[in-house]
Amino acid sequence: RPLYQAVNKVIECRGGKGSREEKAHVFPGDARAAMITTEALPTHPEDARREAQQFFTPSWLAKEVVKWSMMTSKTRSVLEPSAGAGALVKAALEVVTAERIVCVEDDAKLVPGLKSLGVTALHADFLETKLDTVFDVCIMNPPFKNQQGLKHTLHAFQSVGPGGGLVSILPATAIVPGRTKGSQSFKALL
Repeated sequence: RPLYQAVNKVIECRGGKGSREEKAHVFPGDARAAMITTEALPTHPEDARREAQQFFTPSWLAKEVVKWSMMTSKTRSVLEPSAGAGALVKAALEVVTAERIVCVEDDAKLVPGLKSLGVTALHADFLETKLDTVFDVCIMNPPFKNQQGLKHTLHAFQSVGPGGGLVSILPATAIVPGRTKGSQSFKALL
């Protein structure tokens, strides 16, 4: 039973749902595409994932982020600076082609799964990364611990060109007035 529950959790994270009628897990689309990065998922226990700030974006939210970013088929370049298992990248691939997407991921175990999507995937700490490209759109779900979300978002903003868009999933505490120097800088940016 524990093995089934573990496998079921991975399948559900990829959008599959158990069907008693089908006597199998079913996916809204091609199951192979949904499961492509499964072997690259971390095998950390929950505590280690939490410590690593790996809270992967659900696919429904990833699609909303892409919508909010105003990304279109004419968007020339997309940055995902904290790519994780690639939920935002997969949602972006529904709008733009893979060669237009650059993502950065600090966890080496996740980079092969991102590369398998056909995008440019860099293994690096985004806060230590200086990108030469100016991007039309940046979509991100950065780590939250110790104001990292704000730091990542402010750093990403430097990579977005004039008229570009940035959508970052952040906790509500990110914009609490006067809470931290970072939140003051972020609120000024808004």
